Amino acid sequence: MDWNALKVFLAIVRHGSLSGAAADLGVNHSTIFRRLNSFEKDIAGQLFQRKNNHYELTKLGHELLEFAQNIENSFDGINRHLVGKEVQPKGVVKITAPNNIAYRYLPRFITDFNVQYPDIRIELLVSNQEFNMSNRQADIAVRSTSSPQEHLVGRQVCTLHWSVFASKAYEEKFGLPKDVDELVNHSLIGATGAMARLPAFQWLDKHLAPML
Repeated sequence: MDWNALKVFLAIVRHGSLSGAAADLGVNHSTIFRRLNSFEKDIAGQLFQRKNNHYELTKLGHELLEFAQNIENSFDGINRHLVGKEVQPKGVVKITAPNNIAYRYLPRFITDFNVQYPDIRIELLVSNQEFNMSNRQADIAVRSTSSPQEHLVGRQVCTLHWSVFASKAYEEKFGLPKDVDELVNHSLIGATGAMARLPAFQWLDKHLAPML
């Protein structure tokens, strides 16, 4: 049984909601929802009933609660035992990120991380294509999405803002739009492949496909 699934279960018990559990564990609401559904499917039983937007334990949930709390206490005991011990994480961590994020944002964070954890070597895989996380092509994927794949755990680290850009040559020849509505009078560059699933390009395809 996956300990992470039990942590999700206990967080929902304590907060009575998926949103509260998500805030407690530092992940998004959809991740909690998927992990709960996957856990209930694995044990072939329902752990919660939803009443007035509040998650209440079923009979099976009450039976699991004591076991889950005992396991949690055991992990807490291990953590307390290791406090003060010289345990320094080390090894290789593979991170995949698209070009713009990899080159513009990650270097300064990796530098700070290397200072704090000198025995961990970061391998940065720069690509806009998806990697297979199941066979360890990458350990961490930095992506612009609000819906990570079902078998992955997602955590929001920042909010990205989208803008429209044009070259000086284009501006001199065609001018620039004053607002979103004027985009219909301009030629736009869209995306293909995995990039086409990004929210900004999905919006372009839905509203301005003839201009692409």
